[in-house]
Amino acid sequence: MNVREASVEFGEAFEAFLRSGPSISLAEDYLARLLADRAVGFLASNSSVRSKFVRIAEGRFQWSDGIYKAEAGFGVREWDELDFAVHRVAPGYVNSIPTEIEVPINSSGRIRVVHLSVDNPLDRFAENLAEFTRTGVESAYRSSELWLAEELSDRQDSARAIHRHGRSILKEDISKRVRYHVITEHDGEMRGCYVFDSDAVHDSIRTASEARRLVSKSAIEAVAGAARHSVDYARMFSKEAIDQNKVIAANLLNAKYSDTGINLDELGLYGGDAAVQPLVREGSSLLVAAYPLSLRSQVERTLREHAAGFQRIVANHHSGFMKILARIVSGDNDRDFLGKTAHVIGRLAGAYSKELLAH
Repeated sequence: MNVREASVEFGEAFEAFLRSGPSISLAEDYLARLLADRAVGFLASNSSVRSKFVRIAEGRFQWSDGIYKAEAGFGVREWDELDFAVHRVAPGYVNSIPTEIEVPINSSGRIRVVHLSVDNPLDRFAENLAEFTRTGVESAYRSSELWLAEELSDRQDSARAIHRHGRSILKEDISKRVRYHVITEHDGEMRGCYVFDSDAVHDSIRTASEARRLVSKSAIEAVAGAARHSVDYARMFSKEAIDQNKVIAANLLNAKYSDTGINLDELGLYGGDAAVQPLVREGSSLLVAAYPLSLRSQVERTLREHAAGFQRIVANHHSGFMKILARIVSGDNDRDFLGKTAHVIGRLAGAYSKELLAH
């Protein structure tokens, strides 16, 4: 079995687990365990190993005259570094130095680097194991990002109009850093939520990837956290900005809604504190922009001068924004949202791995 074929099986196994609807953090932990177990299968498929290979239990196998264990886990190093080892555990100590490889992971998930260690004599397969590790983990994370963009874009046609207008009036690199809040009524209560289109999801993930060490969260987890929750308007920075009718600096660590944890997700979105700028009011709906505080001089005036365009969009999409908020408030509780996330991420993980195989 070559690396790409092994990646297909990796994706399919990950899908099977994700269909059960775990949280994102549990999925990350499972990904580590799955990596170790599937690596054993990958080794067993090698013609040089197969004749002397016997699988004993999950992650454990006998090869030649030794018993080996493959294990992977977080916690020993930095929060985004994974230790992955294939070590000989019996019949005893082997006087040799293991081969160690640092495997960089290019993704928007938690794992940034995998520290691979392989004992002699299996160390001759270390390079192949490293490539298997990189391909499998990156395919799972890339599928997660594709799903998130697809899911948020599908249900928020109204968001595309807002972001399209924002991109038409701001410089491209600046528009990628601006997010939008809609505040409207739901069951007699004013609440606010973010609105994204697919490009805004990808842009947010890029920003959150740069800020991952600030919040100790993967970019996917930060963006999903911000997108799936609404906040009581009375507790939002937006209310202060609207009441004062001016741009305010939002110290996200001191947010009134810090008990929800959304402020930490927002730190990922902005890479630090944010500027919150009221844009328009249309009936019971309000539109607010937020962006990194450092960009205020490049954003504030332009948004203010083009407020009429945002006004027309909010007027035309008022009912759409109410539907967005209603869905987030009533339908996207953690288990329902993450269960659906898991199902689609898993489906795409297998599909993306098959795409790798086809090329």
